[in-house]
Order: sequence, then C-alpha cells, then structure tokens
Amino acid sequence: MSIFQKIANLDPDLDEKALFDTFMCFGPIVLTPKIVRDTETGNSKGYAFICFDSFEASDSAISAMDGQYLGSKKISVDYAIKKDGKGEKHGSAAERLLAAQAKKNHVPSNESQFPIPGSQGYSQYPPAIPQGYPQMQYTNPPPQNNMQYPINMNMSMNQIPAPNQIGMAPPYQQPYQRQQQYPY
Repeated sequence: MSIFQKIANLDPDLDEKALFDTFMCFGPIVLTPKIVRDTETGNSKGYAFICFDSFEASDSAISAMDGQYLGSKKISVDYAIKKDGKGEKHGSAAERLLAAQAKKNHVPSNESQFPIPGSQGYSQYPPAIPQGYPQMQYTNPPPQNNMQYPINMNMSMNQIPAPNQIGMAPPYQQPYQRQQQYPY
C-alpha cells in the first residue's frame, strides 16, 4: 500500500535527498520524494510529496515532523489529498480498513510502480506500447520428455558427467597460436 503525504512550506534550498534522509527513519519510503517545481525556472514551489508503505510510518512522520523546522522553515506534514477523491485525504478510516484487509489477505499492491500523482509522467493508466513497435507474446517452449544425456559407460551412477558429456561446450581454452618464424 502506498500512502502519500504532502509536506508544505519547504525551504527552497532543500532537495529530494534531504527529504529522503529526514523521513526515512519513520519507515520504508516507497517512491523517491518529489519536490514540486516550477517548470520554467526549476525552483521549488514550496511543497513536496512523500510516500510511505504503511499508515504506521505515515502517522509517525506526521506526529513527529508536523510543525518542526526543516532548513529555515517550519514545515507542515499531513496526508495528501487523493487525486480522484473529491477532496478526500489519504489516511481515512475506510482506506485504513481496506489496507488492513489487503494485508490480511496478502494482496500485493501495484501502486508503487507508478509516479506520484501530480508529478511529471503521472497517468492513471498503465503505460502503453509505443506505436510502430510490434506487440510480443511469449509462450513457454514445448515440453521435451525425451531429453536424455549421454552417459559414459565407465561412470558409476553417483558421478556427475563432465559438461562436454551432456551436450555443453567444454571450458574455454586459448586457441593454438603458431609462432611466427623469422628468417635469419
């Protein structure tokens, strides 16, 4: 499960590594922290998103870091508003219940495979195959029931045949190089 948090009132001198280093002590971070930046100047807009793998880690980060100074500014840390939640924040009772049920039933989460909502490259759909490239389908090779290894008759049953006896190439050997003869 990926739980997004918004960190607001960021010092403009902070970078993603500083956020990661600061917040990693609360629990596993699923995605690299994302500082939202102006597309033209590259300057921070003063807020970022961070994504933990559990509500416990998120709750710990909120209670410990909300209202603390990070750099030269007092930051605000809270659950991020869901992109499709009509103003609803992550961390609701319903979301926690669903996460607990998924964990209980060992349901894997695919959310960590996608970028943070609002970041460049985010899409609500999985990536499509680029046009002009064939779509490949892979199948397993047919079973080979008759696979037999030649066994040297001089070998006992508990000996393992050498690689070249079971159809594998022998170990690499330096090819013979003829020495050049010089006329005197």
